[in-house]
Amino acid sequence: MDKIYKYTSVDSAIKIIKTERVLLNKPSKFNDPFDCSFGLDKDDEKKSFDLLFNYCAIKMFYELVNNKDIKLTKGQQKIFAIINGEFNLMKKLLNKNPYYTEVPMINGFIKQVIKKLNKYVPEVEMMTAGEYLQAHPPTEAIQIPESSWGQGGHFWVWQNHLTEWMWPIIHATEKRIIDVVSKYENVPTDNLLKRALNQLAREELLLQSSDWPFLITTWQAKDYATDRFREHVARFEKIADMIEKNAIDENELSGIEAIDNCFPDIDYRVYLPIDEGLMPQQEKRLVPLYGEKRINEFRALGAIK
Repeated sequence: MDKIYKYTSVDSAIKIIKTERVLLNKPSKFNDPFDCSFGLDKDDEKKSFDLLFNYCAIKMFYELVNNKDIKLTKGQQKIFAIINGEFNLMKKLLNKNPYYTEVPMINGFIKQVIKKLNKYVPEVEMMTAGEYLQAHPPTEAIQIPESSWGQGGHFWVWQNHLTEWMWPIIHATEKRIIDVVSKYENVPTDNLLKRALNQLAREELLLQSSDWPFLITTWQAKDYATDRFREHVARFEKIADMIEKNAIDENELSGIEAIDNCFPDIDYRVYLPIDEGLMPQQEKRLVPLYGEKRINEFRALGAIK
């Protein structure tokens, strides 16, 4: 290679010339999220995602059943033996068919495990997590200590000298959305107003994303994260202003909806205030949001009165 091109600051460029050395960073440290990315067509992208998902899920099962530190009852040993057998069968299929075109993945894997459990270990009762909780209601509560997956097991990655400017803005939008939606405890019949309230809730969730301070702190995509955060804040403020002034511009709202169209079933009422010490499911005003059936399930579990 005769030439190498590197975008850098003037000070760094002078240092490179003086030392005759160029720092080439790891791809994981790049500040442009699209550097070193590769493209796939939609069909290949879906196949790749399915393959990755199934590999991770099946590998998780395999590591679980082969964990020698877990002490198992005889019944559990039978269950794990069936899971292990299915995994080994799948490994043989994968070896014969490396392109994974006819290999039953995680859904088929789980289906076979359930069928064999029912046939060979009938003494094991199968139930969903919800059914188990109904059959065995909790009798005690524990307090989980504060923890984080962030660097050092705490929250420095999200709250530090590089991101401290973001938090007053986030807290201000939290207060404002509560003030706005409190005026619309009942869903308005005006569909345009309802759309604006729901989009306000979307923008609030998006600006609160932990990705933005994380990317700023790690410098993986500092400028991108800063821009995204400011864009969501600006859209939030614009929609809040339109609602409070009773002057919603449908074209402008539609444009924002087209950009940020996640959470299609969002209900702005999740931001209605609740009394101190109450769970959302205990708040009478939120019964329409959670539904009588869901509220009754919580009552049956003893979680609420």
